[in-house]
Amino acid sequence: MSPALLKCIEELKTNDPTRTSIALTWNDIRDEEAKAIADVLKVNTTLTSVAFNFNNIRTEGIKALVDALKANAALASINLSFNDIRPEETNALADALKINTTLISINLSHNNLKNEGAKAIAKALKVNTTLTSIVLSNNNIEDDGVKALADALKVNTTATSFDLSNNNIGYEGAKALADALKLNTVLTSINLSHNNINNEGAKAVADALKANTTVASIDLMDNDIACEGVKALADALKINTIPTSVDLSINNIKDEGAKAIADAMKVNTAVASIDLSDNKIEDEGLKAPAVALKVNTTLSSIDLSHNEIKDEGAKALADALKVNATLTSIDLSSNNIADEGIVSIADAMKVNTAVASIYLTCNSFSNTDDMVEAILDMQRKRKTYICFDLFEDDFDEDYDARMECFDPDIMDCSLDSLRDLRDR
Repeated sequence: MSPALLKCIEELKTNDPTRTSIALTWNDIRDEEAKAIADVLKVNTTLTSVAFNFNNIRTEGIKALVDALKANAALASINLSFNDIRPEETNALADALKINTTLISINLSHNNLKNEGAKAIAKALKVNTTLTSIVLSNNNIEDDGVKALADALKVNTTATSFDLSNNNIGYEGAKALADALKLNTVLTSINLSHNNINNEGAKAVADALKANTTVASIDLMDNDIACEGVKALADALKINTIPTSVDLSINNIKDEGAKAIADAMKVNTAVASIDLSDNKIEDEGLKAPAVALKVNTTLSSIDLSHNEIKDEGAKALADALKVNATLTSIDLSSNNIADEGIVSIADAMKVNTAVASIYLTCNSFSNTDDMVEAILDMQRKRKTYICFDLFEDDFDEDYDARMECFDPDIMDCSLDSLRDLRDR
């Protein structure tokens, strides 16, 4: 055992009331060290949060910590991510969760729970009355395991946040969760990103959202959802006034899907943040959201990065920004917007009074005099945070003189690093 870990254990034995949290991340904690820490946790009455992520705790160490959780009456949060916890250890942990009455947050991400481990956690959630946040991402959980968790959510009355991202969830799992959402009245956030629910799964979730009255944040990033699935979700957003954050990034909604979302945003009065990045949206697809932004009064953040937007789409958005009074953050990075589109946005910002930050990196503008002057003019009038690319070779006037024009406090263009590179 390392001297630092020994010192930490000795400090915990003192029950110092000012020591309420401890992070033991990346400490190469194995079973013996875990047992020693567990013995202290059994009697410690001050710690409320402990992190064991990125260690090598195995069966005996996990069992020791489980025994500590059964006895400890203070711990509210535990992070056991990145420990290769398997179904056997999960069964023991689930038994502790059935009787523990203080833990409100548990992170078991990046382990190896699989379906059997998920089923064990599900059984615990049916009787546990304190857990509010559960993270089970990256655990090789498939539809069978998710069905058990969904059954638990039908009766659980405390869990408000559930993270099942990066698993192997398909339509059957999504359908089971959707059925649970129709009955569950406490869950406010669900993360199903990086799974494979496809259009049919998206339809099931959409159907649930029409009935659910609590979920405020839903993450469906990277689920191979296309136009058909997003249209169903858009229809749900027309009548559900609870979700405030929706992530549909890295899907395949294209222009038609963007138009469907735009129609929903014309009448939706709740969504404040929406992520449509990396969805193959082109100019025609952006024109509809731009029209929606002229009448929408709740959206404050929109991410349209990594699409295929060019000048015409940027112009449409610029027209919307002249009248929209609620949008504060826009991400248009990694598109194909050239000088004409950038100048249009800059002109719109002269009258817009809401946007506080705009991201334009990795586009196609050439940094000509007119374009740079347009951005400088926007900076002078608005003090908007702008993030974009500047390269010395692009300027057609003196580089140092141009650099001095930009205010580095609100314009992120890596000025210092560019100067360093030039001076080498």
